[in-house]
Formats: sequence, C-alpha cells, structure tokens
Amino acid sequence: MQRRNFIALLGGAAAWPLTARAQSQARVRLIGVLAGTTETDPQAQRRIVAFTQALRELGWNEGSNIKLEKRYSAGNPERLPALATELVQANCAVIVVEAAQAVDAARGATRTIPIVMVYVGDALGPGYVASLAHPGGNITGQTLVATDQAAKRLELMKKLSPDIKRIAVFSNLNASGHIHQRKEMDAAAPKLGILLQQLAMRSPTELDANFERLSRLALKQLLQWKILWSNPIGRA
Repeated sequence: MQRRNFIALLGGAAAWPLTARAQSQARVRLIGVLAGTTETDPQAQRRIVAFTQALRELGWNEGSNIKLEKRYSAGNPERLPALATELVQANCAVIVVEAAQAVDAARGATRTIPIVMVYVGDALGPGYVASLAHPGGNITGQTLVATDQAAKRLELMKKLSPDIKRIAVFSNLNASGHIHQRKEMDAAAPKLGILLQQLAMRSPTELDANFERLSRLALKQLLQWKILWSNPIGRA
C-alpha cells in the first residue's frame, strides 16, 4: 500500500468514532417536561415512570434516542414561564405540560414547538385548541372536559341528596379550567335551588385558611355543608 493511501485510510479510521458519535447525538431527541409539582412528589414520579414506559413501548428509550429535560415549579406558578423558556432554549423537540398553568407558560414561550398537554380541565375555553376534533396550532393532548361536567356535578349531587341547599366549592384561581368551572356552577346553581359558597385560592397555603373559613360559616349559620372539590392546587 502506498504511503499516501495508508495515511488517508488511517485518517478516515480515526474519524469513524467521531462520525458515529455525532450521528448518535443527532438521533437523540430532547423531550421537555413542565409541571407545577416537585420532582420528588410521589404522583409526579409515578407519572414519569408511566410516561417513560409508554415511550419505550413505542421504541423511544431514554439514554438511547431520547432525553428528558424535566422542570418543576414546586408549587410556585410564577416560576413556570422561566422554566418553559429554559425548555425552549434547550431546543426540545416537544414539550409535555401538566395542567393549565404549565400550558399557559409553554404557550407563552413558543408557538412552534409542539406542546402536549395532560390533565387539563378545559382546552377550549382558554383557547388552547380551536376544537377537539381539529386542535390547530402547536398544542394538542388530553383534556378532562371538566367545564362541561361542572354543572352536571351539581345535578348529580342534587339527585343524590334532594334536600341539599348549600355547597362549598374549592377552586384554584391560577387554573383557567377552574375559572370556567366556577362560572358554569354559578349559572347552574340557582336553577337547582342551591347556594354556592365559592372558596378560591391561589396557593396550597390557602387551603387550611379556607377550611377554617368554611368551619366558621357552618357554625355560624348552623348548616350542614356539602363540599365539592374541584381539582387540587397545581392541577388544571
């Protein structure tokens, strides 16, 4: 073999690992995960396990062809926009968001990267999608259609307990779905002869205070209250 050909072959061989590594890196897709809980939250961990397992069944394996970039606001919704921006700047191929607050943050950060929403109470009211059949835009995913169910919940409670007169409703004002549910319930309650006591909050720290407020009202008015839970804080 001529010296010139040998050197060329040697140079090419040296480049093979670099080329293979570059191709391997090119195949790795970043999947952003944005949630309002803490990473150590048991439910959050179970959801991640289920998510990665489902991805594996579809041929997407973390550490092989995908990498999860996870961001948690730890119950602080004000942090979500900055965390969403981090995921966009990381050049994620898709961003998975949990609950309405995370959807709002991701939508504000990008209109091009696909956003997949989960556990969102209402996708239509806030305009996340144009319609359930044809979402349009860059947002798709799962919705609980909880807004349409809000009035139905009151009807079911009235059927189960015809003598019911007052219902307390806990809701999260940071979640657009809760706001729409409150409106639906407020409109339906008078027709059912029910007086609603809306107990709103913006953080988990307000939960105990609202329970105390409800207890004082019950004692003061000597009424038996029925409590209707909307989704817990940090959910849609």
